[in-house]
Amino acid sequence: MSAFAAEHGLDAQRVYLWRRRLGARAERTTFREVVVRAAGADRLEIVFPSGTTVRVPAGFDDDSLERLLVAVSRAGAC
Repeated sequence: MSAFAAEHGLDAQRVYLWRRRLGARAERTTFREVVVRAAGADRLEIVFPSGTTVRVPAGFDDDSLERLLVAVSRAGAC
């Protein structure tokens, strides 16, 4: 895990946290590089390498955001 984190410029503790939070799903999880930025005081903007942009309210529910990003990914827009 430490080698993976170092190779990708990530904090090893954060990778361990992700693995713990994902639980059994960790084996099927892939990571994609995205840019997350504020889009005004009340919105977040997630930009995929393809240029696809997802904008959500700043307080958007984590589970709903995960489902939205999975749907965007499955649609091939990432």
